Amino acid sequence: YIAARQSCEGGTYSEAVTVVLPTSVVELPYSQNFDDTEAGHGYTLSGTGTNLWAVGTAANNTTDDAGILTENGRALYISSDNGTTTNYNNSSTSNAVAKSPAIAFGEAGSFNLSFDYKVGGESGCDYLSVYLLPYGAEPSTSYRILSRAYNVSSWENFATTLSADYSNGIYQLVFEWKNDYSQGNQPGAIVDNIRIESLSCVPVSSVAATLVE
Repeated sequence: YIAARQSCEGGTYSEAVTVVLPTSVVELPYSQNFDDTEAGHGYTLSGTGTNLWAVGTAANNTTDDAGILTENGRALYISSDNGTTTNYNNSSTSNAVAKSPAIAFGEAGSFNLSFDYKVGGESGCDYLSVYLLPYGAEPSTSYRILSRAYNVSSWENFATTLSADYSNGIYQLVFEWKNDYSQGNQPGAIVDNIRIESLSCVPVSSVAATLVE
């Protein structure tokens, strides 16, 4: 609990509020390709139903300097068989969440967030959504950065630039999978090569010209 009061004489304390603080944070640049089995990935995997997040070797999009997929490479993916395959049971309703460790953004003019993903699913019913949450918040449309992706059959790189408003905040990246109980294309959602970094040189967002006579 935290309460505050004025610094002047006779100041009174405000009503105490509950603040949720992380026990540890990781700092930028942050990257995760799930290949390092000794270090661990730090993601919290939870959900209901048959189709849940797993980390394993059934999928991989990490390459070495020669552009060759890493041997025994790993990824984060939805699986109905505890990670053996990337298949999901499209006749069993599920809701699964993978939540990153707490990430401290620090001070910067802007930030770049990216990850690779592939997803089967079904329009409006079986899909992947991604959120960047202030620590302690719950997923909502206000924090969604990728909305209800489905039928992305080849690896695709998602990338977005975040403004300086994210400076000095603590955030968690959340991958959410939902599916209903009728049809849908394989595989479920697959995620790899997550990266968040600060940018010292802010990208140009718009250009305007004025005619001077």
